[in-house]
Amino acid sequence: MEEFLSKSIQLAEQSLKAGNFPVGSIICVGGLEVGRGTSSTDALDDVTAHAEVQAVRAAKQQAKGGILYSSLEPCMMCLAACAWAGVQRVVFACSRTAVNNSYYETNASAIELSRILTIPIEVMPDLSKQDDVITLIRQWEKAYNHSRHTDSCLAAKTDA
Repeated sequence: MEEFLSKSIQLAEQSLKAGNFPVGSIICVGGLEVGRGTSSTDALDDVTAHAEVQAVRAAKQQAKGGILYSSLEPCMMCLAACAWAGVQRVVFACSRTAVNNSYYETNASAIELSRILTIPIEVMPDLSKQDDVITLIRQWEKAYNHSRHTDSCLAAKTDA
């Protein structure tokens, strides 16, 4: 488990170097990687191109029964995509509570969200490398002036 979680963090580093939000995800079935993805929302101009969704897309039909390893706790959309793809377990390295709340569309954790899915999925945090992920996210925030993004997200939440 630790090997694939470390690989997801390496993918997050690659994502940051490419100018994208630093999240990486890998799907494994039977100990073999079947899909991987990095956050590509800006590069692809696609709001659904989160790392987890990219990994599901790369795995195609091979994700069934697999485990998704992600550097950051998945959002509601990504968790649902994993469930629809047949992923049975999600393991993440950094909790949503450790980063800016504007990165998520709901206040519910992945564990809470997994309880309302009609397709069962187990969610397991492994926060042993959380500080590494936080460091990458802080680098992205500094390099890409995240404060503007945060302000616009917060304004949108208050206007709604």
